[in-house]
Amino acid sequence: MKNFIIFAVLAALLGGCAGKKDQNGIADSEDIAMLSFDKNISTRYRAHNGKLYKNGKVLGKYLTAPGLGTHIYTDEMGNGYIDPSAIKEHNSKKITEIIFVPNEFIKVISYSHNDGVCKALSAGKYVHIKEYITIYSRGEPIVAYSYDVLMSRKGMGKISSRYNFVNEKLSYVDKKILEKLNSTVADHVKKSVVLSGATLLGLLCREKSKRLD
Repeated sequence: MKNFIIFAVLAALLGGCAGKKDQNGIADSEDIAMLSFDKNISTRYRAHNGKLYKNGKVLGKYLTAPGLGTHIYTDEMGNGYIDPSAIKEHNSKKITEIIFVPNEFIKVISYSHNDGVCKALSAGKYVHIKEYITIYSRGEPIVAYSYDVLMSRKGMGKISSRYNFVNEKLSYVDKKILEKLNSTVADHVKKSVVLSGATLLGLLCREKSKRLD
């Protein structure tokens, strides 16, 4: 519950309400665009006519599941897939999972290893996982956070994470809110790492492992 409260407070600090289409290009369900942030670098993703675009370049067809948002996987060449098993067959060196729910969040999760993600994992090596999450409210991005971690079948390494405000209206937030945000982001990161690890081991590479939590 505290997670929802702190993000609600940040949203309230923005003031006002966004229209159906705001300055960041979020439109209706047939033409959706959202920005993903890594520090001060933004990447624009657009869902249009059943395909997902990254900075104007088409990635491929996406899957929309009720309650789960828009979903697509890509390989290191930027080819899009709905079924991740196709990427495993190619032993891709980088697998990226993109998920977003309009006006709520966008997650970009990458799994990488020079030997091929699933081949390396099967050999007991550590795979690099990096995730960027941008949270929206009232049609505007408010907070972006990310983490890096190494993971194998036996467990995970040290987690490195950070967060940034991506809305200039939040540049002067009270220190107490910042402290609560630190705790909230830490909770989100821990859950995201466990979920990403389960996705890597169970869905992408179908490996057996110990519990990650």
